[in-house]
Amino acid sequence: MSASNPVPQIATELDAFEQFVLRAFELPVVLREVFMLCDVRGFTPSETASLLGISAASVITRLDRARRWINQKVNGASSASLTAKPASTSTGE
Repeated sequence: MSASNPVPQIATELDAFEQFVLRAFELPVVLREVFMLCDVRGFTPSETASLLGISAASVITRLDRARRWINQKVNGASSASLTAKPASTSTGE
């Protein structure tokens, strides 16, 4: 019985992860800062809101936009279907 070679699968997973990371750095700043604080550093939306001086609702909205933006870029979807819009600096987003 021969074992299958896991190297191609690992390489594919690394390629996908590398694409994900590269796309995250392409995010507009207002989306990237929320994404990095919440999804990378592990801050809650409430903590992130306090750090950035915005509402928790704005954090949740921006985080959703960031995740969708990255997903779209990684999966090669049409850029016309979803574009990152600059978020307001006010707390009522």
